[in-house]
Amino acid sequence: MRSKFANLFANLYLPVIVCKNTYDMPVAYMNIRAALLISPTYSVQGLDENVQPQVLSDFVSFETREDYMNFCRMVQTLGHIDDYMTTVGMFDGQSKEYNLSAKTITFKKPNDYVVIYLTGKSHGSEASQDNRLVSVINAAFVAEDTDISIRIVLALSGKKAAVDRAYIFEDVSSDVTRNTYEWCAPGITPVIHELSDLKKSDYNYDVIVHSGMYIAEDVDKIEPESDRAILKSQGIRALAIITIYDKEKPIGYVGFDDCRKPREWSHSDVQFLKNVASVLSLLIKRRKTEEELNRAQNIFQLISDNSEDVIYATSIDDYRVKYVSKSMAEALGKKSGYFLGKQCWKVFQKNLSGPCEFCPITKILARRGKDAKNSYVWDNTSTITKRSYLMRSNIITWVDGELVHLSMGTDITDRIKYEKELKRLASTDAMTGVYNREWGGDILQEMFLENKSRGSLCFIDIDGLKHTNDTFGHDAGDYLIRNIVAAFREKLSGNEIMCRWGGDEFLVWLD
Repeated sequence: MRSKFANLFANLYLPVIVCKNTYDMPVAYMNIRAALLISPTYSVQGLDENVQPQVLSDFVSFETREDYMNFCRMVQTLGHIDDYMTTVGMFDGQSKEYNLSAKTITFKKPNDYVVIYLTGKSHGSEASQDNRLVSVINAAFVAEDTDISIRIVLALSGKKAAVDRAYIFEDVSSDVTRNTYEWCAPGITPVIHELSDLKKSDYNYDVIVHSGMYIAEDVDKIEPESDRAILKSQGIRALAIITIYDKEKPIGYVGFDDCRKPREWSHSDVQFLKNVASVLSLLIKRRKTEEELNRAQNIFQLISDNSEDVIYATSIDDYRVKYVSKSMAEALGKKSGYFLGKQCWKVFQKNLSGPCEFCPITKILARRGKDAKNSYVWDNTSTITKRSYLMRSNIITWVDGELVHLSMGTDITDRIKYEKELKRLASTDAMTGVYNREWGGDILQEMFLENKSRGSLCFIDIDGLKHTNDTFGHDAGDYLIRNIVAAFREKLSGNEIMCRWGGDEFLVWLD
């Protein structure tokens, strides 16, 4: 989470403090400007889970403890506060008045944070620049869809910068760029469709991108003429272009056009646009990451949907379902989307008020820790389908980087029935249906050794079997044996054991 905040706020000139949205706001992140403002020796790296967290009031002064708690309650109730006046203690012992602007943000995990911006008590362009930037950064958190967030930020920054057109070009390949986003002020003609694929060799791409910033106050003065012609054909009179990066590698640029007249770009304007480019750069990287994750998940979906195994993934923290294979959803009689986001024990089992007693997550974490490499193998019979599965479970890193519990199961219901039938055939005398000598002997021996029961062991020998076989034939002898055994079994309860010890010899255990 710290890296997420660092990507967004590290390069902003505006002091930013991020707190967890809990009772007294423990500090989760502070950018360099905030750290230098409060103390140049303060180590941002020291803010980790193993260190007692410092809270906002350790850095920002409030008149009383009650004032501080009122501020926290207001943020948690309203979700935002604008221009809350307070003082910040400086590293040299002095203090300075600052306006605090705070906004609550929520990520996909159920963790709320409060982003706090410190703007100096000033007027004019500096204060205006701060307020513009705060509104743009807040806009980045408005929508869950990153593509929508990019469009919102681009439109808002265009309005705040008072330009006619704001747009983004992204690298498509080593020699082609594409206009992927565009916002236009009322009355300005969109040109995005004309610039869907623009070769880098057709304009001064390398100079624009590798310089980091390309400013033109009057397009009529741009050289070479080919670049000037391209810009004038779009009705551009002045422009400012800021490169966007991914790990210091240029991946495109953000552009701002004035289409009505030449424009003198002030230092405040340029600083604002650079900060906007930093925000948009993060959002574009996030969008690309999400696209890669979606592709990876689609591939996993394709593979698993063509497997007869049941497959599902859940969060290890709150047991919420992140993935269900097609075969598992069909077995449970639902669509895959029905299960997503719900706790597994509520949708995979019946009549449970909490996690299953046999939950593999607790078993794996208790035995091997979160970085388990070996599968945990277990049997499970579904209380919904009544079918049995041989499950293999692991804690793995999911496509979105989160540690999850992944289980894959093979339906062994038919195999269990087959094994039971084999066991019955292997243990039973075919003629009489009682235990055979091998199986019955093992049961009796185990029972005696473990002293599980007390009772009587009876030895039975059928008289006259040889005479019957010799006189009436073996079919008559078999008929004699079956009827004698049936007479005994009719009188035996479920706790007694009978086995055929020989041709006409039987053992009976009377409990």
